[in-house]
Amino acid sequence: MPWFKVDDGFWAHPKVLELSPDAGWLWTRAGSYSAQQLTDGRITQATLLMLGCVSDAAAELVSSGLWDVTRNGWQFHDWDVYQPTREEVLADRAKTAERMRRYREKRRNAGEGDAVTDGVTDGASASAPTRPDPTITPSSTKKVGASRATRIPDPFMVSDRMRQWARDEVPGVDVDRATRMFVDHFRAASGQNASKKDWVAAWRNWLRKDYGNLSPQQRQVSRPPKQAEGCNHRYVGGYCAECSEREP
Repeated sequence: MPWFKVDDGFWAHPKVLELSPDAGWLWTRAGSYSAQQLTDGRITQATLLMLGCVSDAAAELVSSGLWDVTRNGWQFHDWDVYQPTREEVLADRAKTAERMRRYREKRRNAGEGDAVTDGVTDGASASAPTRPDPTITPSSTKKVGASRATRIPDPFMVSDRMRQWARDEVPGVDVDRATRMFVDHFRAASGQNASKKDWVAAWRNWLRKDYGNLSPQQRQVSRPPKQAEGCNHRYVGGYCAECSEREP
């Protein structure tokens, strides 16, 4: 059973904060449906009606950039970047079925009383019902060294933990300005340099370079971004979701 993965910073992203409850609920239910049915993020009009949602909510998701419009309905933006694809799930299921076939065959050949293992400790654990770890996807069975590099996520979200790291390790760096430059740089990049295996690590290295360019005085004081005129300030995680000003 595949899992529909949601980033732990998704709730606080400005695009998400602007969504109505109906649109946020649609995104979650449709994602769960697509993961279960292996549609690779494709949602049809019939599916929308089955989920009990309305087109206005779908239009919000399109406007926010979370969904794309297709000829037959909608498509989750960058589904294959964040979620296991149908091809990956089916390949993983086929591998599991083959391992179980070999295990049962060895049990038959060895006799009922002999313990034969092939990635399974015994007959009881082979047949015991289990649920997958939600932090593990079919692609995570690959060796770490062979993990697939990807383009920068869209949206690229800075979590509270990342901001805390910046305050501790690179004081004086304007995190929001540096992040915007980081995102624009890799959006425009091409070739091998445009893909990374760990985008958070790449972000930290980018901020370290900015920190190295600061004067000793700038490194001592972290200056918040300039306040946007007329902003009502909706503070989330210590920063305004509209203008990124630090919470007093």
